[in-house]
Amino acid sequence: MKALRSHGLSQRQACTILRARRRSSREQPSRKSHDDALAALRLTHVAQNHAKHGCRRLYDDDERDAIDGDKYMNYKRFRRLYRLANLHLPRRLRRGRAKVVRGRCVRRASRPFEG
Repeated sequence: MKALRSHGLSQRQACTILRARRRSSREQPSRKSHDDALAALRLTHVAQNHAKHGCRRLYDDDERDAIDGDKYMNYKRFRRLYRLANLHLPRRLRRGRAKVVRGRCVRRASRPFEG
């Protein structure tokens, strides 16, 4: 942006060209983003300890294991951080119906309630 301003453009014009916010160059990271980073780190640690737990169960584990100094985190914020940390488990695959039993093909029913 400084290069564009050195060519005689105003800050507004330079930011328009770069599609940047004018305030972004002076802006400090918010306290909330710092707290979110710490919470995501703690969440990742809990997820590593309980590898097979999903988001809902990890939330319960996190609430149970919280220390007195920890800030309360509601489920919506927890789920947002869970997604940002990329901790989701792969979906369970349903087992298909058996097509072969002991080397012979399974016969399909030709009418309802045929066993």
